[in-house]
Amino acid sequence: SSRRRTGRTASLLPSAARRPRSWSVEPFTFWRDLCAFSLALLAILSAAARGSIGLRSSLLFLLLYLGYIACVVGLPRLGWGGGGGARRHHTASVL
Repeated sequence: SSRRRTGRTASLLPSAARRPRSWSVEPFTFWRDLCAFSLALLAILSAAARGSIGLRSSLLFLLLYLGYIACVVGLPRLGWGGGGGARRHHTASVL
């Protein structure tokens, strides 16, 4: 007996048509996040090379995190970093 196709493949086509044609990243945001990631990676590699995480390493991780949060929240309020680029540009959405 032949089975009827459910049309699941066809239902994906309209969502692909609604997808934004392109997306952009603000340069300041890119470099801020890249620097924060690089510093965190260096801190992790340093702790891994020593084989343990002590009080100094823990405080460093905490300060890196708090510094990143301060940059994300504080710099746009001071006029740095574009402030609200996601509202101006199309962003990829997860359906």
